[in-house]
Amino acid sequence: MAQNKIAQQIQSLRTKRDWTQDQLAERLGVSKQSVSNWETGLKSPRMGALQKMADIFHVSIGYITDGDDFDQSIDQKITILIKKLNKDRKQRVFNFINTQLYEQEKEDIFNSPNALAAHADNIDQTYSNKDIKKRTDFLEEEIKKYNRKNGK
Repeated sequence: MAQNKIAQQIQSLRTKRDWTQDQLAERLGVSKQSVSNWETGLKSPRMGALQKMADIFHVSIGYITDGDDFDQSIDQKITILIKKLNKDRKQRVFNFINTQLYEQEKEDIFNSPNALAAHADNIDQTYSNKDIKKRTDFLEEEIKKYNRKNGK
């Protein structure tokens, strides 16, 4: 890998956070001169420093060395961050994700009159937004009752 790509990536990641070279050096436990040497391409960071930068910037080492963000999808970024959380915070993230998924599914139903029509006695039945909302609210209430009854 060309040294200048690493230099560009380090500088870009640092400046995106409005950090000085001193601030990055402090976070990495290295001298400002080391950061300066990396950003000018005079020297290359060692693997330990690359790993620390990857952790600090929430990117892969490959992203720093190659600028390759293809393998660094949002799913991978989330996974990296979740691994750093304690058990209680992981549970909160899990609960939040479940809530988001529930809301998304609810929106999908609300925005898809065909879903209701597929279960209608009359296949030519059309539903207004008011009809859909009424049925969605009813289903939500039934789900809540079921969850309360079953301790969920």
